[in-house]
Amino acid sequence: MCINTTNIYTLEDLENLLEIKHDTALKFRAKFNFIMERYKDAINDLTNLLDIEPNNEFALRYRAEAFYLMEKYKESFNDVNKLLKIETNDEWASKFWAKIIEKVPCVYETYELGYFYLNGINVEKDEYKAFVQFEKSANMGYAEGINCLGYCYEYGIGVEKNENKALTYYQKSADMCNSNGMYQVGYCYHLGIGVDIDKHKAFTYYLKSAEAGNSMGIRKTAICYYYGIGVEENEDKYYEWIKK
Repeated sequence: MCINTTNIYTLEDLENLLEIKHDTALKFRAKFNFIMERYKDAINDLTNLLDIEPNNEFALRYRAEAFYLMEKYKESFNDVNKLLKIETNDEWASKFWAKIIEKVPCVYETYELGYFYLNGINVEKDEYKAFVQFEKSANMGYAEGINCLGYCYEYGIGVEKNENKALTYYQKSADMCNSNGMYQVGYCYHLGIGVDIDKHKAFTYYLKSAEAGNSMGIRKTAICYYYGIGVEENEDKYYEWIKK
């Protein structure tokens, strides 16, 4: 059998020639078009296949690649994200997801990629790459990315340890009303990290964090009331906060 490389087969041609079902014919022609670098035609067939079977992993994978090669990164990202929802441990999808984010950074996804690198989730653990992604998200103004950048500087994760810079980033995150940043500033004042110990300021920031609903801030606020750290001892307040 000779394969026609110049004309596009109709689905009826493929169904009759290969004696296959409609959805299989769509897969066959889509993959053929993909190999021939006719990505737009491949996407059309893959989209039709997804109309029949919305969670078809073959269609999502090849369409994601085709979109990527056409520099339609948002569409590619959406398909890969759907693949990961179907199969969270899909190694190909995880690596391709990271590839898309590094190509065209998005604020939350850039932060999330840093978190994945930090903890070795779906990618090989790499503290330097984690730091780089947190820094990117921080530069885009993402408060939690700024907070995590402070964390990296505090503990020397992917960068030389610098407690003064850690506090600077924690404070910047706190000023953006990030509850984790507020907690971390309180923690720095409590233990003297990048600043002189100031228990009253520690309590103030723990309380701000707690009032924003942060569980760590709530616990620390309760402890401060119980032991009189930066505030007068008050068992009623302790029980009020610890119950939260």
